[in-house]
Amino acid sequence: MGELILRRGGDARQSATRFGLAAFALTSIGLLVQLAVTTASPGDPYALVRRQIIYVLLGLLVAGASLAFGYRLAIRWSRPLLVVNWVLLGILLLPGAAISGGSARWIELGSLGHVQPSEVAKVVLILFFAGFAAARGSKLADFREGFLPAISYLGITAGLVVLEPDLGQTVFLVALSAAVLMVNGLRVRHFLPVFAAVLPVLFFAMREKWNYIGDRVEGFLAGSHYQVEQGLHFLASGGAVGQTLGDGRAHLFVPEIKNDFALVAVGEHGGFLGCALVIGLFLVLFHQGMRLAFMARDRLGFTVAFGLSFMIALQAAVNVAVVTALVPPKGIGLPFVSFGGSSLLVNAVAVGLVLSVARDARTPEEAFGTPARPATAGDAA
Repeated sequence: MGELILRRGGDARQSATRFGLAAFALTSIGLLVQLAVTTASPGDPYALVRRQIIYVLLGLLVAGASLAFGYRLAIRWSRPLLVVNWVLLGILLLPGAAISGGSARWIELGSLGHVQPSEVAKVVLILFFAGFAAARGSKLADFREGFLPAISYLGITAGLVVLEPDLGQTVFLVALSAAVLMVNGLRVRHFLPVFAAVLPVLFFAMREKWNYIGDRVEGFLAGSHYQVEQGLHFLASGGAVGQTLGDGRAHLFVPEIKNDFALVAVGEHGGFLGCALVIGLFLVLFHQGMRLAFMARDRLGFTVAFGLSFMIALQAAVNVAVVTALVPPKGIGLPFVSFGGSSLLVNAVAVGLVLSVARDARTPEEAFGTPARPATAGDAA
């Protein structure tokens, strides 16, 4: 598979350039989306746009810092960062935490906005499991030596997120972590008994404790979800090339259009071509990220580039599936495009770290001949 991905497309520098440009283009489209959906708002119509511009500028600084630090240093700090993330997730379970939509997902920072710990957990888990897999080596395939410790770290993180409750992010974290671990040798069959034990518990909790989640799923299956119905209507209203910026009406009828349903605004103002452009940019980003993964100098670099590129692509795929009514709403935004500081900064970190893999990557010819050097615990030390 790696040979197929590397067959055409130039060296690591070219792939890194395409990867960065795709992320920048998506971020620019995100600013246009925020401009389109807020100009008709009461009060200061540009307040959210100005805030998003600040997030973008901070994102550029964060991406640059991540590139400068490099993925090896980030992995070295992943264990304490994971503990800090657990503390932040635990704070959300305390009385007085800000509640929105039935969940406590954000820690308020006053005039600075808020931070969403479950967003941060995505990158932290990828970095942690990259170092974890390097330290375990071939033992990762063993149930006792590899799977049980890995599922313990994942279980603590996912357990804290599901207690918010945020089932969508929990499923996302589990799927993302499972992919990262399995490409490093964890056996798929080890997950099956865990899933068999957890699924009935989650189903019971949805029915008895988190009624709004069950109601959301039932409404989706019955075809009576207002947000999805309105989203599909306005997604199609743009036709082939979309409407003039500022003439749209979707922001009046589609809840969370600046966040989870930002693709609706793209479809309304950019039409089919606008949506195709956004999806195409995500495909470019994912493909170039995979090229960088296979050209990585060591297994740590491969895991980081694969995991972070897969994280962005999977989140985009889930968001598109929600907007197009393929799956129930999950509260997962469109990377770089949806409004929000936490998501944008986390994705900026991801971009910087993937680009840091390119800095020390092999040539495609080298990658053809030899696999990435096996990582050792010393690489992350």
